[in-house]
Amino acid sequence: MSKDKVIRARISTDAYKKFKERVEKSGLSQSAFLRQCATQTTIYDTDPLRKLYFELKKEGSNLNQLVKQLNQYNPPCEKELKQELQSVHEIYRKIKDHLIKLY
Repeated sequence: MSKDKVIRARISTDAYKKFKERVEKSGLSQSAFLRQCATQTTIYDTDPLRKLYFELKKEGSNLNQLVKQLNQYNPPCEKELKQELQSVHEIYRKIKDHLIKLY
């Protein structure tokens, strides 16, 4: 197969050091390493997972507030508990959906 296309990219010094280390560990030439990465590596969009992580942190804070109320003998009302539980279920459903898409 003819290799007639050239791809150029700029990276930071730190990224280049990591790249060189990975190339050396692979035992491949830089070109072969890049070809393999470009054609055989699966790239995942992690942005949805970052958003879910943020949501989980928020829900964790809400749950902590509810537990704090319980520990102070000021129990939250049933409505608040149901709303929080619904939020947690929704977050876990989103996580499951995104993880299924990864496979």
